[in-house]
Amino acid sequence: MKNLTEDYVDIDWSGICEDFDLEYGDISPEQSFEIDRALGNINEVLHAFINQNKAKKPGESLKELFKL
Repeated sequence: MKNLTEDYVDIDWSGICEDFDLEYGDISPEQSFEIDRALGNINEVLHAFINQNKAKKPGESLKELFKL
């Protein structure tokens, strides 16, 4: 599964530091892990969104319904 978050999700760490007048911009290993996990979840949602909104071929919806 292609990682769509690389193209469609961007966290502006410098902007956050600037907006909140932060002296430092360090991220802990635990925070990094949590962000990676959240991005993985977002990636799954993006793929589901794309799949549900793709044009269906005639009869394809029935195949899904009846698991043919």
